[in-house]
Amino acid sequence: MAKNDIQMDIIRELANGDFPADESLLFSWIAHYDPQTKVNTAVKGYLVYSPESHEIYVDIDSSEFGTCEQWELKAHPCKAVGTGIPAVVASTADLACW
Repeated sequence: MAKNDIQMDIIRELANGDFPADESLLFSWIAHYDPQTKVNTAVKGYLVYSPESHEIYVDIDSSEFGTCEQWELKAHPCKAVGTGIPAVVASTADLACW
């Protein structure tokens, strides 16, 4: 659910574009977190996760915080499971080197 004008603009852009209509997709808004003030600031950005294909699409257009990028990532299930533990992990870095 959109909570501000930035998020409403994203919803309009997606609705008017050729984004696939798939009820299994999960969406998340992206915010900039400032560790000094502990404040989350809404930015023009979102994440889409497909639990069927394990693909993640990230779109961030936040020039005020120095990030204007798009990524298509393959998500991998985490080995540990439980409350507070991520279910999947994805990275722009090669995780095989870790």
